[in-house]
This record gives sequence, structure tokens and C-alpha cells, in this order.
Amino acid sequence: MSDKPHQPGSITMPAELKALYNKLDAIFGIPKTTLNAEEQAREKQISDAIEKIMESSGEGELNFQQETELATQYDALDKLYGVRSYESLSIDEKSQVNKIYQQIEAYYDEHPEARFDEDISFDDLDFTLLNKDVNTLTSFDFPAELAG
Repeated sequence: MSDKPHQPGSITMPAELKALYNKLDAIFGIPKTTLNAEEQAREKQISDAIEKIMESSGEGELNFQQETELATQYDALDKLYGVRSYESLSIDEKSQVNKIYQQIEAYYDEHPEARFDEDISFDDLDFTLLNKDVNTLTSFDFPAELAG
């Protein structure tokens, strides 16, 4: 581990943590952010098939055949976007991923200030500003600590 621990409020990720996430990216792949016209058409086709499967179940649960077809469609989306699911990894790759997750967890155990607050609830968030016209906002609309 680094001799420079994570600094609270830092927006940069420590090198050893970034290296672990890079290893995960190498195994799972990094999703494409843009698709060409042919890929977009294929994505629409897959998404439509997924929607059809979901609608066919109504409010009920999917049967085995529907679940299998849904998994096939999601696998096709993963392939289209260039990513892999945990389920599609080999035993060795799953072992590597599990070890990397353990290392990431150990880092956060050593540097709890670097961990995101997992206990945030939407009930705790204030969305009132989202309902206002941004052009009419004044400093009085913001909490004092944000108004400056």
C-alpha cells in the first residue's frame, strides 16, 4: 500500500486503488460509450426483445424459458458493449476478481475516509432545487453552507 493515504475530500484516486480498479476493467472490459449505426440497430433489436420478454410476463414472474431468453439477450448486450458479466468469467477469473475485491475492501478498511457513505437514503436528500427554474435561483435558495 502507498505511504500516502487517501486524503478526505480528495477527488483523485490513490494509485494502488486505481490499479486494482484497472485490473477489474481488464477482466470485465470497459463499456463502449458510443455505438456505430449497425451497433445501434442491434442494440435496439436486443432492447426490444428484452422489453417484449418483460411485458409477456405481465405482473407475474418469468418462467424458465423466459429467464433463459432474457439472460441470452443481456449476454448479447454485454457482448455488444464489450463487457462481461461475473457469471461469464472462468473459475480462475472469478478467483482473481474475488481477490481484487478483497484488496479493495482492505484498502477501504485501512482508509475509511475514502469510502463513500453507503448509508445515504434518498429520504435524506433535498430535491427542492430541482423543481425550480435554474434562471430564477438566487443565493437564498441554497443552504447557507452552499450559498457562500
